[in-house]
Amino acid sequence: MEAKATWIKGNQVELETKGQAFITDVCKEENGDHCPPSAVDFLTASFAGCVAYFIAKALQNRQFEPKGLRVKVSADYAEAPHRLGEFKVEVELPGNLPEALQKAAQRAAEGCTIHNTLAHPPVIHFEYHPGVVPV
Repeated sequence: MEAKATWIKGNQVELETKGQAFITDVCKEENGDHCPPSAVDFLTASFAGCVAYFIAKALQNRQFEPKGLRVKVSADYAEAPHRLGEFKVEVELPGNLPEALQKAAQRAAEGCTIHNTLAHPPVIHFEYHPGVVPV
């Protein structure tokens, strides 16, 4: 798995993964040109997508269509160091979901790869390489 980020101008950065590109920026009040999602917004959205995927897959594996499944993730900043210090995950399950499947959905949500990554921080290695100045 790999992703690349390339600075464009100002606060804009292009993210690229699996042949798809996304532009990130910060809002005007934070000196950005417009307000597309920031890299941190993509992290929050990815967390919501991961939880939704894991629940949907668990329900489908039990022959239950996850129609109406919705996941909302909100995050708050913390300082020292500057980071996301708290996530709130709200899950709206299908209205006709039996209790046994509700428990399966909860187990699946809490088994999401991003949840596990945040709960068990990975080892991170930085490497710095001299680049070529573009002409």
